[in-house]
Amino acid sequence: SAPRPVRIGLLQTRSWPVERRRPRADLVRNLRHMLEWVERAQAVDAHDWLAFHDCPLTGWERWSAAEARRVAIDLDGDQVGALADRARAHRCHVSFGALLRLADWPGRVVDATVFLSRTGAVASLHWTALPARGPAARDG
Repeated sequence: SAPRPVRIGLLQTRSWPVERRRPRADLVRNLRHMLEWVERAQAVDAHDWLAFHDCPLTGWERWSAAEARRVAIDLDGDQVGALADRARAHRCHVSFGALLRLADWPGRVVDATVFLSRTGAVASLHWTALPARGPAARDG
């Protein structure tokens, strides 16, 4: 029999600017928006992979390093956990770009694409190369 085609949903969603000093409420709003679009996409067709754009949770600004650390999310945090739950519930891969704080890179921010498997596990993490003047390169 012929192989089943892979169904990919590309989601270029809106993200609202994140307040630099108190990002929590804006991160929650952007996460809810992403979760809504997972549901919308899966209601239309059973996608195997839903691919979001870069930084749908935080947007992208010219933050100082301290601001970027405040705005960044944790790979094992609530936002990734909520998206992993949806990936698991719909048995689909989900990917999105994010500014991340990683335990093995303390004090730094990494711009990366997170790939979640159908089980909700982090299947892969692809770092984006930033120039030396980017937020990941600065200490202060």
